[in-house]
Amino acid sequence: MITVKGKEYFKLLLLGRGGSSKVYEAIDFEERRVVAVKVVDLEGVDDATRALYKNEIAILQRLQWSTRVIKLYDYEERGNQLSLVLEKGNGDLASVLSSVRGKNGSTTTTITPFTIQHYWHGMLQAVQAIHKEGIIHSDLKPANFLLVKDAVKLIDFGIASSIQQDMTSVVKDSQGGTFSYMSPESLRDIHSGPIVNSRSGGNLTIKIGVKSDVWSLGCILYNLVYGYTPFHHIKNPLEKLKAISLESTRISFPEIEDKHLMDVLKRCLRFNPRERPTIEELLDHPYLTQREHGHLEHEQGQQESSKRQQQQLKGQKEQYEQGRKEDSKGQQENLKVVQEHLKRQQEPIKEQKEHMKVQQKSQQAPEVQEKERSQVKSNIEPSLKLVMDQFAHLSPDSLKKISLHDLLVMQKVNADGKPV
Repeated sequence: MITVKGKEYFKLLLLGRGGSSKVYEAIDFEERRVVAVKVVDLEGVDDATRALYKNEIAILQRLQWSTRVIKLYDYEERGNQLSLVLEKGNGDLASVLSSVRGKNGSTTTTITPFTIQHYWHGMLQAVQAIHKEGIIHSDLKPANFLLVKDAVKLIDFGIASSIQQDMTSVVKDSQGGTFSYMSPESLRDIHSGPIVNSRSGGNLTIKIGVKSDVWSLGCILYNLVYGYTPFHHIKNPLEKLKAISLESTRISFPEIEDKHLMDVLKRCLRFNPRERPTIEELLDHPYLTQREHGHLEHEQGQQESSKRQQQQLKGQKEQYEQGRKEDSKGQQENLKVVQEHLKRQQEPIKEQKEHMKVQQKSQQAPEVQEKERSQVKSNIEPSLKLVMDQFAHLSPDSLKKISLHDLLVMQKVNADGKPV
């Protein structure tokens, strides 16, 4: 459990750590929400560092009206421990960038143009909110833009500076920020020029304004577009700082399809802060304003495309149904042809059967004829004997002249000479 002002938060897991602080994911049972609790160990921390933490709390309290700044629910400093109960997000831009890179740092995939526009618009709205309050963040980087559902929110105001009401910039006696996203003016002493070490040449006088945040935003956008920062090729930290702080250094801008996006990149990364656009100008830039128009055109295009697809599907369905009818008709015709063909094939078979029947009958004919002869012989033998007895007086030559037919006729007459 983590206790803040007597209220207990159920600790789930460690989200991250940095320096003397740790951030935990915890449950607020009273409010029924998941929160992030930042616990800072103040033991051995000097007064300047304590002041930074107090500065962060003060700035967060000033910015609670904005939906583009992380919510501070509660905080407590007790002994050598400072606890802040904050809104929990579901990731940050740094995690987005790391997810599209391989283990060796090479880009394995790209972020879609629409997603880049969405993040860029959210970042501008967040920075616009703090600039309206006269606050320069001074450490804008992907890890400090929290993703809460669909919104992009700013966090970590430890080294942020407040501008006095009648001023447009602040003067700092030390440099701070993340090297890859630091502006040239944050690395230059207003009297001696570029600096390499924070205390080289004595006390520093660094003057920065809101345009310093614009440079950092340009570096983040550059990273989202290309997958690396403008000075990524310089590995030595001191050489990198020197290159950023020199006006003669040229930034490479590989060709991209979106010319408005290219214009935004080049304008944000101008060496002279006065030549960089304001947040308001960036929000009104065609890169974003035409996005809305383009989004509407995209939606209209999708609707037209969907309509065309539906028409195509309807045509395909009609064609399919027509094809089915034609196929059915064709199948019926084919069936008729097949039936006729089978009928024609059966005709020779039928003829063959008749022929076989005739052959069988012809093969059986001699036996039948012999049987009939035997029957006839058995029937006529008595009559023939009678006739032969009657014509016994005739000579053999005369008998040969009498046919079987004559004998059959003769045996069918009675003694009176009449047919029986």
